[in-house]
Amino acid sequence: MQPSSSLEAATRPIIPPPVHTPVAPAPAPAAPAATSTRTEQQQMLDVTVPVLITNLGQAVLPLTSFAYAGRLTDAATLAGLGLGVSVSNITGVCIYYGMGTGIELLCAQAFGAKNNRLVGVAFARGTLLTAFLFIPVAFLWFYMENIMLAFGQQENIAHVTGTFTRAYMLGMAPYAVYENLKRCLQAQSVVIPVAVVTILGVFANVVFHHVTMVVLGMGVYGAGLALSLTGMFLLVTLISFTWMFGLGARGCWSGLLSTDIFKHWPAYLAICIPGLTGVFIEWTSIEASIFFAGLLGEKQLATQVLILSAYNIVFQFALSINIGSSIRVGTLLGAGDSEGARKAAWCGVRLGLMAAAAAALGYGFGRAQWPLLYGVSEDVLGMIVDLTPIYVAGQMINMMQIVCNGILKGMGYQRIQAIAAGVGFWVVGVPLSAFLGLQLGFGVKGLWIGLAVGEFPLVLFYLCLLRSADWHQCALDAAERVDENSEFALIKMDPRNLPSDSDSSESSDSADSDCDSGAGGRAVPRFQAEGGSEDEEEAGGLEDFYCGGGGRAIVRGTSGGERVKTDHTGEEVKLATMVPYRHRDRGGMYMIV
Repeated sequence: MQPSSSLEAATRPIIPPPVHTPVAPAPAPAAPAATSTRTEQQQMLDVTVPVLITNLGQAVLPLTSFAYAGRLTDAATLAGLGLGVSVSNITGVCIYYGMGTGIELLCAQAFGAKNNRLVGVAFARGTLLTAFLFIPVAFLWFYMENIMLAFGQQENIAHVTGTFTRAYMLGMAPYAVYENLKRCLQAQSVVIPVAVVTILGVFANVVFHHVTMVVLGMGVYGAGLALSLTGMFLLVTLISFTWMFGLGARGCWSGLLSTDIFKHWPAYLAICIPGLTGVFIEWTSIEASIFFAGLLGEKQLATQVLILSAYNIVFQFALSINIGSSIRVGTLLGAGDSEGARKAAWCGVRLGLMAAAAAALGYGFGRAQWPLLYGVSEDVLGMIVDLTPIYVAGQMINMMQIVCNGILKGMGYQRIQAIAAGVGFWVVGVPLSAFLGLQLGFGVKGLWIGLAVGEFPLVLFYLCLLRSADWHQCALDAAERVDENSEFALIKMDPRNLPSDSDSSESSDSADSDCDSGAGGRAVPRFQAEGGSEDEEEAGGLEDFYCGGGGRAIVRGTSGGERVKTDHTGEEVKLATMVPYRHRDRGGMYMIV
């Protein structure tokens, strides 16, 4: 038989002709060297520090509104603005932030799997989802004044809240797309350019507030408009940076306008909805504590608001470790490096412990100094000093909960995390806070004790999950997750050729064995086409099937002595890039082509 030079003829016995154009295959990566704990810690810091700068910059943006409003308006207007920010966080920011966790996980694992096209497709799906969600949220924000009045809010405060949300509504969609693009780039460890854009956004935000509130005298509407303009500035600047400097992996933007973004929505929503649920549960528990403090009186409310302003700063440190851990764990699992992912997870835990200890020392020694920055009265200062030991203990527990949450997110455990958070916060924490603070008269102390008691078993549960996790199975699940969100052809493998764990080390010792060792310590069999030697001959000469770096398996094929070309890029590359995984629905062991 005369061998054909076409891709279809070379692969006919192995891969049936795909209906869709396949994802451009990646060249075989080199086997990763074992990463030491110190090296992994440094790599995580390289991601976490720029992410921290980004998070702190974004946290400053609404504080600018309070700074200008405090100088230019009365107390009722400031209260209405605070309520507007709080409501917009829960009904808008929380939604696109929670949905963005799906982009973070899928982009990180697809990037680790060298499926760069899926990285861009995941971003496009998130943006499309944002467009759908914008409609009901915009409707809610536009009529926020009427909603506040229906719930019995004072007329002047409801008017200020509605005015702010109507102005802020203009920038919600740009903010959401910016958040999606930011997460997409961060998942590829492109973190420094994002931090630079955020710093520029902080300065632009001050300029916009000065122009709208001071020069034009637009009041609270100017505050919302300034935040909207800042969101537009951040989006345009980040897109410009991405285009000018070629940010993102090669080929990751090739699927932005493809029909792939309209496919695999059930699998995509299965990632996003649990992430949104977990974020919503945690954020609403904090807002509930503010509501309870308001029922305790003016001084108790002032104490809680000041404590939460300090909490917001510490939260950014924990959130940065959360994101850094999620990115590192997700990327390594996507690459099939289960041992590296395990090391990254525990490096994140250690980093969280160090950050929590540093925060505890800082607030412990400065408990009588930092409240003076707000010019508080002696009564409020005394309450803050008295509350500090309980707050510090609760804050350390909360930081560890946030860090572990990020690690579980990188592992794809959002559903488990959302259920556990619901129990910890709303079954135990919030009801206990209300009981201790309102019924037993512990005041703000009771609010923080209740939340800490709810979160402590949550942290223990998360640590037990990490301790008992089957990291190899997590890597296989990551490969399946990438498959479920992609257009791939599947090859079913003969289960008789699958190696056992005990055979892994033996197969890796011999070059002539039937299996080559993957990065995760498991051997992967060389492919044997069903049908015998006739199929192999018709294939045009199948050289071998081996494992490259990250547990990735490569089929190399030749046709007439020439290397096979792909019909997607036209470049001379390996025949196909494959990842072994066990498909839970179809059964058996497959290879993703």
